Amino acid sequence: MKLNKKHIFLLTASIAVLIAGLYFLFKFFFFPLSVSATRDEIKKAGFNQIMGIKPASVSVKPPKKKEQIKTIIKKVYVPDLTKPLNCKNLNVFLCTVKYLQYLKYLPISLTYGGKYKFSFAIPENIKKIAYSYGWNEQNPLIIGAIAKYLYESGRIKDGDYDEPEINNKLLYELEQSAEKNQFNKQPWDWVLVKQSKNNEKAELYENGRIIFSFPVNTGILGLTPDGTWYVFLRLPDTTMSGLFPTPITKKLYTSLKKSKHFKNIECLDGHPVKLVHYSDSGIKYIDYFHKSVALHYMQRKYYGFPQSAGCVELSKQDALLLYKQIGYGTIVTVTGSTIGKKNNNATKNDVVEKPHRTARTKQSVEKINSKKNKKSKN
Repeated sequence: MKLNKKHIFLLTASIAVLIAGLYFLFKFFFFPLSVSATRDEIKKAGFNQIMGIKPASVSVKPPKKKEQIKTIIKKVYVPDLTKPLNCKNLNVFLCTVKYLQYLKYLPISLTYGGKYKFSFAIPENIKKIAYSYGWNEQNPLIIGAIAKYLYESGRIKDGDYDEPEINNKLLYELEQSAEKNQFNKQPWDWVLVKQSKNNEKAELYENGRIIFSFPVNTGILGLTPDGTWYVFLRLPDTTMSGLFPTPITKKLYTSLKKSKHFKNIECLDGHPVKLVHYSDSGIKYIDYFHKSVALHYMQRKYYGFPQSAGCVELSKQDALLLYKQIGYGTIVTVTGSTIGKKNNNATKNDVVEKPHRTARTKQSVEKINSKKNKKSKN
């Protein structure tokens, strides 16, 4: 009997149906739960268990009762943003100013209108002097606040020559002081020296309030310049030497001008003078504030009119009182120069010159200036 294609197809299909029927019949009898589980059984056994799904195995060992879990807590300094410590988008200068204000070394802030705002009431004449200086790195009020911070924080001591510089190192030190809440506890001092032909005096202001006034001697022939600076060097005692300008007649000036001694002759503020060497010991309670110009004790019979070689001289009692009261960074202003004010008035762009180290070696104004000239030539 010969099979055709049709018969072969039907035979193959019948065998496939038979095998499938035997498979389902075998699974029904030997694995009833997997196909005949009821809804209650599914709830009881759980869907994953019935369907053969095994959950991921996670072994968690609970800590022992006596064993403590150790955690490391790092102390991170987070500045209080309600205080002026956030220097985001500010340069080093402006950030330094903020820290000086926060630490109470600089009681002045700049308003949006470009005016200065003080933390306390201050006389109008002091305000006008402060307003004459721009809000920049040459402002003597700001540099003086830095000098005061360096002194009060112990970074410089009496006898040290101070050269405040606004840089990242200073800013880091200010940040550390702010973190430790090392605020300034000293008042803000300002010495105002008033020059005149008679009745010269100086006034000491503490937080904007005058606490005492005393007679002084300034330089003859306008040797004490007008301006505002800060105390950068303090010495308990020293010897000062230099050349003192002694007034002479015009006739003698003309005669000496023709001779070989012309180098000792000058003309100051229209007055001919002869430079005479001096060396004064026993100078006490010295506060340098501009080059070699200082507040200090000098023995005189009278006080209250120009008679020095440029410094501001005080009686021993007043000099001692002032020396104990002020310190590094104290603002000193000299006003009322008797010479042409065109070249001596403080201006808004007046640059605070770095004082010369030779002042510490007890040299006079003339020697200091001559060394400065030699350095500039070299």
